[in-house]
Amino acid sequence: MRRTFRILSLILVLATLLCVAAPALAAQKVSIAPKTLWAGCEYTFGIDFNNMPENAKLVSVKSSNPKVLKATKYGSAIYDTDLTPLKVGKAKVTVTYKIGSKKDTVSATYNVKKYPNPLKRVTVNGKALDIKNNKYYYDFNKFKGTKPLVKLTLAKGWKIAWTWGFTQKKGDDSTFKEFNPKNGKAFNLPKGYEGCVFYTLKNAKGDEIQYGVRFWR
Repeated sequence: MRRTFRILSLILVLATLLCVAAPALAAQKVSIAPKTLWAGCEYTFGIDFNNMPENAKLVSVKSSNPKVLKATKYGSAIYDTDLTPLKVGKAKVTVTYKIGSKKDTVSATYNVKKYPNPLKRVTVNGKALDIKNNKYYYDFNKFKGTKPLVKLTLAKGWKIAWTWGFTQKKGDDSTFKEFNPKNGKAFNLPKGYEGCVFYTLKNAKGDEIQYGVRFWR
């Protein structure tokens, strides 16, 4: 009898644990992780999702205030979206997606702020770039060197959070190579190769902005 009672008790405990654990096994809620965007930025941004299923397909993307933030759909994959910040303000972005035949929506409000001017100076091989008229990136259309050295001097309160770059022989995708550039240190760019380096800058508030230098032949 005692043995039977113990077995029944064990079953009840296991059943309770399963009931408690069941919500944790349920699908996590899909959401958008909005980030601060900068008015007049010269490049577009994608939408970052939390817990978006890999098999989700994009149906539409809309902005509540397209004069502040333009939202564009350019494909059917869930990440085939572009956000273009146009002027200071706020805009709610709504994404409609489907998994199989079931549609759902998710939305978030984006804050578009005035350009914060995180850079004091940017040089390439000692030569200062015109960052006043090239706030987000600088293009060298006919770069002749093979050892570009990019150095960023940041405004107070800003730091380099991470970097990314690539080199590639012009017209040959098979030579594409990624690397992490270091501020103030040269990298190899052989003759006939092109490349880009990008620096994500971050302040104490958590705001981020990217600056890039692109080397074309």
